[in-house]
Amino acid sequence: MSRAVFEIHDFPLHGQRLIEANAGTGKTYSITMLYLRILLERNLGVDKIAVCTYTRAATHELSTRIYSVLVHAQRVAQYGPGEHADDRVLDRIIANAADRRGDEVSRENLAVELQFAISDFDRACIATIHGLAQKWLSEYAFMTGAAMDNAQIGTGTELLREAAFSIWESVMCGPPDQARMLLSVCSGPEDFITFVDVLRAGGQRLGPGAIVERFESQQAKLAERIERWNGPWKEQFLHCSRHPGLHARNYPGGPFKKDAQSLVDQLDQWLGSVFEGRTIRLDSTFGKWLDRVETVPFEDWYKSGQA
Repeated sequence: MSRAVFEIHDFPLHGQRLIEANAGTGKTYSITMLYLRILLERNLGVDKIAVCTYTRAATHELSTRIYSVLVHAQRVAQYGPGEHADDRVLDRIIANAADRRGDEVSRENLAVELQFAISDFDRACIATIHGLAQKWLSEYAFMTGAAMDNAQIGTGTELLREAAFSIWESVMCGPPDQARMLLSVCSGPEDFITFVDVLRAGGQRLGPGAIVERFESQQAKLAERIERWNGPWKEQFLHCSRHPGLHARNYPGGPFKKDAQSLVDQLDQWLGSVFEGRTIRLDSTFGKWLDRVETVPFEDWYKSGQA
């Protein structure tokens, strides 16, 4: 068998090819770039390119890397190369694809195709051997003569995690109001998985209604917090900071006790951002500080008998 130096821009995309390399030499990088070439030069959808891995961890890493390359390449196709290290490689792949397709395909056309690929990435065939076999047996059950009720591959937890990440991604790419609502409920995909677990434990169904319900609950709690802060808390907090009987350990101002007004100004600005349409979370640093203010009675902020 003849051996040749691997060159990512000219590597043949037809026939059977084998790439041998040691660990850490860029095999995953090469696969992502070859995937991009096949997508553009062969004008194939993400559901028409199969990428097979040996482990679920490798599947997750490869999916993430390929998706990132597609997003990066779309930006380069639309706006041209920037200063990123991979921009020149991506720019050449895009230019070569336009030349090799030859049917008057422009960079703008390729940018649109890449955007479709990104939007349709949930349908990408990137999985383990068992995962791909299960997918194809299910999709082509009549053609293969397979049973319609094949058992699912993987545990329920893994499938739930995959579904949660897919939902998170679709909402984040959707209307800004929906994304803002979800961000007010969960800080990220991992937090969203916990939220899903809570819903399931309570017998609730996962859906837009559950997210809206939790969002409205969070907003109601936030409104109560703002009302209490602008009522007794702020005035009491500033009064206590100037009081000679201040109990340093119980006083929630902590390091701000010498400049309580600074903390008040920052908190007012943070709470005020709600009315500007920005998302704030009750479990952030300020939210946790408000928890402390609420749980320590006013009289305990002072030394005994000096309130």
